Amino acid sequence: MISIVYNADGTIKNYAENNDDLCLMPGESIVELPITFEEFAARFVLSHNGQPCLTVYARVGDAPVQVQVSAPGYTSVAVDVNGTPQTVELTNGTGTLTLPTDAPGRFSLTPADRVAFCQAGRGSLLVVIED
Repeated sequence: MISIVYNADGTIKNYAENNDDLCLMPGESIVELPITFEEFAARFVLSHNGQPCLTVYARVGDAPVQVQVSAPGYTSVAVDVNGTPQTVELTNGTGTLTLPTDAPGRFSLTPADRVAFCQAGRGSLLVVIED
């Protein structure tokens, strides 16, 4: 069983296997779910080359960066890319988001729906395009 901590606005703040040490801020709430930590983390995963990771590096002019998106049970999901939601169509719960490498910069990716999905763990990814 895991505990989900929700912010006052209803978005997921984080999750933990044990809520004994959790201190809630005003307006936050906890919901316990009868699933494992791994099952909850697998609900939304961003990965590159099949590996969930925090940072991907590419160089200007490299092939576009292919980010795999996994959300089992969904046919599409919105990924927040630098503050802008981008819908990714999913087949059997998986799809691909392509990021350009034509200029240096950073792409911060998280779930756009923070009520349904948590950005903690495998739910966030940073892509850095270097000169």
